[in-house]
Amino acid sequence: MKVFEFIDATHTPKNTMLAAVRRARPDTAAAARAQAEFAALKERFGIAHQRLETLLAAPQPTA
Repeated sequence: MKVFEFIDATHTPKNTMLAAVRRARPDTAAAARAQAEFAALKERFGIAHQRLETLLAAPQPTA
């Protein structure tokens, strides 16, 4: 994953873009670590429901 600014921070400190790369074969160990980290963050901040999590879990329509 790469993290970079797409608008200089002197103009706005909020514009950071994350770019991810999809692999041919998923790294199940990395996915499990990411899920655990995400669950810990939700617990830490008292988040019961996160909309993006629901959207990502939903089946994607086929074209």
